[in-house]
Amino acid sequence: MNSATPTPPSLEEYLTSLDDDELSVLFSNRPDILFPTPPHIHSLAGRLRLKQSIVRALFQLNAREIAVLEALDTLGGDLHAVPEEDMKNLLSPYIEGSWSLSELIDTLSSYLLVIPTANGIALAESVADYLHPVVRVLAEKDSDDFATTALKVSALDHISLKILTALAAPQATGTTRDAHPHADQSKPIPRLIADGLLVRRDDTTVALPTYVRQILAGHRFIPLSSPNSHSQPKLDSQLAEQAVATALDIVRLCRHTVEYLDTTPVALLKNRGLGVRGEQQLTHILHTSQGIVHTVVALLFGARLVVTHHNEEGGLELANTERCAEFLESPLATQWEMIWQGWWRAGALQHWIAGTKDDKGQSIRLNSEETWDEKLPPLRRQFFKLFGDTGLTRAHISAELAFRHPYQQLAYDDQFIDELINEGLSMGALIHSDGFYFAAPALRSIDKNFAELLVALTPQEISYLIPNSDLTLLAPGPLESTVHRSINLYADLESPGLASVYRISESSLRRGFDAGRSAADIRNFFTTHLIGELPSVIEFLIDDISRTHGQIRGGVATSYLRIDDAVLLTQIIASPSIKRLSLSQIAPTVAVSSAPLAHVIAALRADGYHAVAEDHHGLSVDIRPQRERQETPPAPRSTPSLSEDSILKALQALKASPPSHSIGSGEASISVVHKAIRHKLDLILSYVDAAGIQHSQEMSPIAMTAGHISAIEKVTGELIRIPAHRLSAAQIIHSEGKTDD
Repeated sequence: MNSATPTPPSLEEYLTSLDDDELSVLFSNRPDILFPTPPHIHSLAGRLRLKQSIVRALFQLNAREIAVLEALDTLGGDLHAVPEEDMKNLLSPYIEGSWSLSELIDTLSSYLLVIPTANGIALAESVADYLHPVVRVLAEKDSDDFATTALKVSALDHISLKILTALAAPQATGTTRDAHPHADQSKPIPRLIADGLLVRRDDTTVALPTYVRQILAGHRFIPLSSPNSHSQPKLDSQLAEQAVATALDIVRLCRHTVEYLDTTPVALLKNRGLGVRGEQQLTHILHTSQGIVHTVVALLFGARLVVTHHNEEGGLELANTERCAEFLESPLATQWEMIWQGWWRAGALQHWIAGTKDDKGQSIRLNSEETWDEKLPPLRRQFFKLFGDTGLTRAHISAELAFRHPYQQLAYDDQFIDELINEGLSMGALIHSDGFYFAAPALRSIDKNFAELLVALTPQEISYLIPNSDLTLLAPGPLESTVHRSINLYADLESPGLASVYRISESSLRRGFDAGRSAADIRNFFTTHLIGELPSVIEFLIDDISRTHGQIRGGVATSYLRIDDAVLLTQIIASPSIKRLSLSQIAPTVAVSSAPLAHVIAALRADGYHAVAEDHHGLSVDIRPQRERQETPPAPRSTPSLSEDSILKALQALKASPPSHSIGSGEASISVVHKAIRHKLDLILSYVDAAGIQHSQEMSPIAMTAGHISAIEKVTGELIRIPAHRLSAAQIIHSEGKTDD
């Protein structure tokens, strides 16, 4: 290094030079460094050097911004400032069209990943240590394009592919005599070099080219420009309406499932997974496919409407939470919002994995440990931010993801992308038209006036039904919650949807009588909510059933039966299927039992006797079993919000912090060691040995693995391994004998 390329300032020095506005932008881009409030400059700089903070910042960069960091790394930007002209000369062959290096540098500077100096641009400390070893944006200039390379790799024989796979390690280099230019060209390694699938570094060393490494790792091509989407005509409003209808149908299935779980248990396996019987149970009750059942259960978990619960017998089952009461009483638009927000912010159940095979060949069950991933919600939100008014094809989506989020290649594999698209279509977040995907109105408004928009999109709820001559009732829109609950008690849903059809039958009306409703109650409901007069055929059915229903009256004694017909009571007591209830006749028209009333009524109905329960006043009551709802789990903790107050506190703490011109130990010293290893530079290492004795020696570092630094002592040539936690300082020795931290 010479005087024209001085050592870049330390993080402490650079932070001291920033004004309040520049620091506020830094805090906004990297909020993790503010919690808790840093007490001084040293603490803030230390957090900026942490691996997790740097990696989190790198994951927010697009391909062009990553390319600038790679160019700086190639030009030695972690040792000295690099002139912008040198960077532009390196990047220009890779980036087509118009682009601004200054804008890219400004973005990276706002994340404090680079430091502008009077002599050029330098990488901030430790950043070079955590650039992705495989996902590289800048490939070798003389290499084939990505598609050609992929074809060559796919055509390789087993031995050649095995050689490349063995080299696909972080260093991606290997030593072999076959690297010599005069080696036998019929051997695999010379052939791979000739095909451009290996690069000859010297006569004994070969390395994997960038594209080969990425293809072997399963990555896709990373474009350095956002893919151009074809312009599309304005979306037909009818498509937006269809998206709403699809979403509300999912909400209907969620509501139906919650209502079912209120009375009927769905057992889970010992590993918490939903077994085959449970799937069949829900598939039957919802009249839908297994895949939709998985989607609905995942949405209910995300919305905190169901939990895994230990029942009294010690088994596991799917159980409703107390939040279900609010859900069922809410208008349809609010139900949609509750389901959407749960999916958007906390939906961590990968329902599409259910049914696939694990490593042992066993079928993975929904809600088992393998189907949960807490990283799913942020990945989902990041994915849907791709969409807007401009349509994206399936190929555009993959390319756009690779450009915007190159460091998350493996997270967005093809299956994951397809499943997120399907989720978006189901939730009314996406609209598909002529091969293009668009953001639906609900998705475009997720961050502003969302609840109000859902109310506007949801058809107005109604409280009336239209009777037909065939004992069916038409609901021409979504029903109010009270009407919905009552009609589901008195009639069977025949055709679901925003406009639904219900069918009245003798069995459906008996369901209402069994729930404790009287003939007057049922007649009054239909009279109030049907348009026009109550059809005579429905009125006849109600009257006919009421004449025989409730002749037998039961109460808790533990329980009792009373009936006006003494002969019928004698006949019931003599029935073989009723004897297990131990009925005892205490009067010509009264019998008692030690069994619970619910068991007595159920046994009588199973034997063909239409009994009804009553209270101590003789009024009919509903004794259908109601399962206890479980405590609603807390909402998942979100990342601490960055408020103006937290920024102000941090600024005040930094102003009170003394200026610093030195680098401390710890992360900073480790970064210096990494830098020396990459550039094959000598160091003066200061460390404490096991006896507590301080040493300071000139060394040539070789590697850093398993928390130990391996280095050659310059004087003796001895190999020394130093535990990283005992390192107190590291200084690079440059060619002219100068040192820096």
